Amino acid sequence: LEAMSVGLCVLASNVRGNDAVVIHGKTGFLYNLESKDEFCKSLHKLTSKRVLSEKFGNTAKVWVEKDFSWKNVALEYEKLLSA
Repeated sequence: LEAMSVGLCVLASNVRGNDAVVIHGKTGFLYNLESKDEFCKSLHKLTSKRVLSEKFGNTAKVWVEKDFSWKNVALEYEKLLSA
């Protein structure tokens, strides 16, 4: 989230939790942890296509600001605690 909040695209393994903060193909790429080939292909796409990585980064920044703002996080905690 920190990287995305400043407009960086993300390459992350698809372990539990990452799929909740990285939108595959929109804010970055998720890859199978056991697939070196998948990791390399995703990394190559992000490093060789600057327009793509900038687009993902911009989308990531907007998404984090909208869905993970302090206000929204506080509202979600409030809902959780009042249930």
